[in-house]
Amino acid sequence: MSISGRRPAALPIAAVLAIIGLCVLVQPASVLAQTNLTAAASAGVGVTDNVASASTGSAGSQYGALWLAGAGLDGSWTGQKQSHDLRYSFGITRSFSSTGRERQTHALSRNGRYSPTGVFNVSGAVMATLTRLDSINIPATNTDPTAMLSAATPIPSATTFFSTIAHLTAAWHPTPLVSWTETTSAHMAVPVEGTQARSSYGLDEAIGNDRTFGLDSFIASVDVGYIVAPELKDSLGNVVFPKNESVHSRILAGWHRSLNPFTDASASVGGLAAMGLAGGPIVLGPSWRANLTYRRELGTISAEVDRTSTPSLYVGRASVSDRLMVNLALPIDRNGRFHAVAAGAYSHVRFLDSSNNLVPGTDVLMANAGVVFHPLLWPVSFGLHYTRMQQFSHAISGVPALPDIERQVLMFTVTGSWSRYPVGGGAGGGGEGPPADG
Repeated sequence: MSISGRRPAALPIAAVLAIIGLCVLVQPASVLAQTNLTAAASAGVGVTDNVASASTGSAGSQYGALWLAGAGLDGSWTGQKQSHDLRYSFGITRSFSSTGRERQTHALSRNGRYSPTGVFNVSGAVMATLTRLDSINIPATNTDPTAMLSAATPIPSATTFFSTIAHLTAAWHPTPLVSWTETTSAHMAVPVEGTQARSSYGLDEAIGNDRTFGLDSFIASVDVGYIVAPELKDSLGNVVFPKNESVHSRILAGWHRSLNPFTDASASVGGLAAMGLAGGPIVLGPSWRANLTYRRELGTISAEVDRTSTPSLYVGRASVSDRLMVNLALPIDRNGRFHAVAAGAYSHVRFLDSSNNLVPGTDVLMANAGVVFHPLLWPVSFGLHYTRMQQFSHAISGVPALPDIERQVLMFTVTGSWSRYPVGGGAGGGGEGPPADG
């Protein structure tokens, strides 16, 4: 998230952090079995060949140096039948030169889970962000695959968005080998800075089924979604883009297998559909998803490929995407002090145009790779990271123009963390673990 050219809102940030800390520290142990508070802070310096994130499609013309800083606080409550999590994070990026402008990143999320019995449980989450998708941020060393696929979304031209995403999931396990899930999601994206960008609102419904047969599982899912983008007017009140409504769906069925205690593989095939409600042809086509994951205590390697119909939240139209994601985190030395980290995602996105035809939209590449050093006795890490962002766009009828962007960044970062009850030992620098539920 980014607010170009603005100073940090110190008082609101301090208030949010204080509320999270207070909620965790005063939570009675008799209500929930365990409370925890985790904080992290990072800082870095770097160089880039596109310091202003210019939408010119040509890197190498705006070299510059920059500094980055970020921090976050995570409060969690965990009990026998329920758990809650409240997180806030922010980041600041600024160029040492006058070419680039300051950008800030803010995210606030709340997660909860309630399981009255072992057969049925409910979970939900709400996240609010203020973001400019082309901003430069310190890479996460534990990149979530879902986050990487989301990162390779089409990037609008120099626009800051306020967005919210909320979902509620109900899971039913009639037997230990059978599970059903139902998820309802709502999302919104509203531009707060920029030109020729439009708001969008959407609703999605997903149902999944998993049946286990020894080392194998049958997996199936059905997804249906709706997205609407209100008409966009210029400063004179003229309609630039009319209101657009579209629906999309996907159905998949496949197989999951545990190849060994450390390796899982799955593959699903099915079909997808997308159409605009204003009329026109219904787009039909094949859909698939496959992934491979190797996970050990010290590191993981994963890869995923899929074709899916999705709402393009920052464009306001249904789209069909071909996506590839890879993720790697492996130790380099025997003591586990040095780690190699890498993550990348590529997406080829096609949009429904004003005639309800599926046309090429964007090709987006997001990648980062680096080496991280973790001293064995200190809660701090040092990293050297390389990141690359690339987007090639096509003109689409009825859709705001998307830019061509290319940028490389090399940065050195320092990250420190603190936890009230760290994993494997004392609180902070060496206290006792959390109290048991009495």
